[in-house]
Amino acid sequence: MKKTYKLALPLLMVFSLNLAAAAPSFKDVKVILEKKCLDCHDSDMKKGNVNLELMLDQETFDKVKNEKLWIKIDRAITSGDMPPKKKKPLVAEAKKTILSWFYETYVLDNGKENIGYRTVRRLTRYELENTLEDLLHIELKYPYVWSYEFPSMVKSYIEEAVPQDIQGVSGFRNDANQLQKSSISMNKMISYIHSVIRIFANSPKAQKAFFGKELTKKKYTNNEVKSLLIAFMDKAYRGHSNSQTKNAVFKAYVSHRKKKQNSYSSLLHAFKIALLSPSFLYHMEDSKNSSTRYKITGVDLANRLSYFLWSSMPDKELLDLGKSEKLSNETVLRKQVSRMLNSEKRLALSENFAGQWLGFESLKTDKRFYKSESWNRGIYDEMLFFFDELIKSDRSILDIINSDWTYKSRYTKIKVNTTRGKNKKALYEDIFSARRKRPGRLEKFYDPPSFKNIKDGKLGGMLTLNGVMRLTSAPDRTSPIRRGVWMTEVIIGRHMEAPENVPPLSDSEKADTGKKLTRLVDILKAHTNKAACISCHQHIDPLGMGLENFGPFGDYRTSYKDKQDIISNGKLPNGKTFDTPTKLKILLLEHYKDDIVKNVIKRMMSYAYAKELHPNDRITLKAIHKKMSENNYSMNTLIYEIIKSKQFQFRKDQP
Repeated sequence: MKKTYKLALPLLMVFSLNLAAAAPSFKDVKVILEKKCLDCHDSDMKKGNVNLELMLDQETFDKVKNEKLWIKIDRAITSGDMPPKKKKPLVAEAKKTILSWFYETYVLDNGKENIGYRTVRRLTRYELENTLEDLLHIELKYPYVWSYEFPSMVKSYIEEAVPQDIQGVSGFRNDANQLQKSSISMNKMISYIHSVIRIFANSPKAQKAFFGKELTKKKYTNNEVKSLLIAFMDKAYRGHSNSQTKNAVFKAYVSHRKKKQNSYSSLLHAFKIALLSPSFLYHMEDSKNSSTRYKITGVDLANRLSYFLWSSMPDKELLDLGKSEKLSNETVLRKQVSRMLNSEKRLALSENFAGQWLGFESLKTDKRFYKSESWNRGIYDEMLFFFDELIKSDRSILDIINSDWTYKSRYTKIKVNTTRGKNKKALYEDIFSARRKRPGRLEKFYDPPSFKNIKDGKLGGMLTLNGVMRLTSAPDRTSPIRRGVWMTEVIIGRHMEAPENVPPLSDSEKADTGKKLTRLVDILKAHTNKAACISCHQHIDPLGMGLENFGPFGDYRTSYKDKQDIISNGKLPNGKTFDTPTKLKILLLEHYKDDIVKNVIKRMMSYAYAKELHPNDRITLKAIHKKMSENNYSMNTLIYEIIKSKQFQFRKDQP
């Protein structure tokens, strides 16, 4: 018994819930909600599109079906948003009853920590291209700057041939549930894999790197073919090859051989069939079909590591350590994580994770964000280089908000006051070193961003980078509301519900006096003066107006085209005021620091686990948050603590 109490005590301290007493029942919660909430949230009123009436029927209560609604209730009560300020607040005991029941029901599983369960998912388009390049030792992407005559972010063949994956509720394209719902055209996939095998067949260098020898167009015996196919599938299937699949691929070779009478072309056909197998296209893992968690195999851990950090397959060293189960040794694991982050393939964390989370991947292709430009590689790269610097030099994730350094290219016209301060010693290699060398005519078309220590905070952090200003503006004007929503949702992590029946901003240009309003700040006040709007806009508008000095294409300005002065002041919910973007960023770290840190952790957890987070992930979130606060909110602490988590190293196959 003593051992049980010792294990329970940390949870009591962390969550401040009196779990030693009898846990509240559903009936206890029902009584409180019926008394305090049902008058606004029944089947008739449904305020905020929330109907509690059916959910409170104990006979039809469905834990899984009602989870999202209970999360909304938990969030509203925890934040103090509900009951609304005009209503009598919940007494402490009632609040504790609801939150304790929620914690017991949705965070724990029969009183124990719950890691959730994993579903099988296929490779995303981004992962597929990376995996094929690493597997076959071929290049499928266009070079970084592929032609000085056409300096453009051109699409690779897979981007033309295979549709982009849709982001799931997790916010990422590797979301397992979303990938299960979506399908891809097999005809397009067959055509793409056919072209990949053709590139491989025409590259003796790639064949030698794969097989240790060049393939020739000689007549192969069945034994030679079997040997080549086994070697091919053992690598392609990333430690999950099986005799059934191998036999099926060999049969495909035999069938093709009978028709074509050419062993070499039939061998290439068999390679193509092998790459169209679920064993290649999907993330396969060993399953026990268990509702109880269990530690994954070393091979599966190697694959999870590589697709988290590289968005690609594990290399030989990592997979061999997985097969020998040496990755379970923490010293070995730490060494491998460091090795992987020292690789140029860590680019995926900036390009794929940060690009999706912060949205700057769309800068590559969406011409709405161009300003009299044939491309804007430099604007995109400022964000790419900045995020990678957080990993390379193991910087604080809070540098995303404000920093005394930045990356700046000539495409950002803002003058900054630089300093000769010492650069932080890099922990890992500079993966962009080759991109900084652009001899001859290329220099006329592309100027890569350079690292700068800065004296003022005008360009410190990612929030005021040129790319963010473009992403959060309308094509020809700034949008404080859009910028405020972006910062609230993407950076702070507070989900904003879309309001109903909102008139366009232009309808607010006429004041109650009949006089036309011209100042943006006055139009916004008129637009959001309704009581129903204030609760959200008190968070949104100050953030958006605080960045108003930055034009729609990132230029810094002090007045509008009509010569009116820019007003970029505001007040945060804690009552503190600011009058410049620099002061806004400083106050953000005072008022929203914990929210921002938790949001970054959540985003990377979702990406690493390839799923939407659920209440059961909160224990891990709190543990990582604590560890980061002890280590200066280090980016690499975040990465390693996610890898150490039970959700990453264990598996459960059933809810």
